[in-house]
Amino acid sequence: MTRLNALRSLGVFGVIGAVGGTIFTVIILAVIVVAMAVTADWPYEARLLPRVIGVPAALLCVALLVMDVARLVRGGPQKARAQIMDMQADTDMPLPEVAQRAAAMFAWVLGLFAAVVLVGFLISIPVFIFLYLMIQGRETLRTSIIAGIAMLVFTVVTFHYLLRVSWLPGVFPLPQEHVIEWLNALRPLLRMGG
Repeated sequence: MTRLNALRSLGVFGVIGAVGGTIFTVIILAVIVVAMAVTADWPYEARLLPRVIGVPAALLCVALLVMDVARLVRGGPQKARAQIMDMQADTDMPLPEVAQRAAAMFAWVLGLFAAVVLVGFLISIPVFIFLYLMIQGRETLRTSIIAGIAMLVFTVVTFHYLLRVSWLPGVFPLPQEHVIEWLNALRPLLRMGG
């Protein structure tokens, strides 16, 4: 059976499943490349975080694309990506439920982007972690608070004190400015970054 016939035998949803992951990876890679290109004119400290995240993410997308192309060249889409990962995907889930879950995840990501634009990165990330775990993950209040605080500590120590990132202000910069002033006042007490 030729590769074209193999694709036809999968039906519409089978073809989407066979190449949909690859198309999604290409779209994500394009978004990452565009995002890194946008940061090209930013000051070094401001573009550091997007690059620290963007470069490995782009490399992972390229590796995934190479694996997908190798899979298609070897024998077509018969062995789905879900079968080569550690966890098996639930391929029996109804399409409306898949769409609903994808829409919910997309809404969370858009909410995070909106929060970063509105109040800044420093406040948005720990609040996002807390809310996501509480609402979407249905974790306990204690677990959500601990994870949010852990993310805040990691972000502050790594990017504010050690890397000295210049935080871009949000549309409403006052909350983040107060947090930064407070963190800068703590710097001598913690003896971090002089």
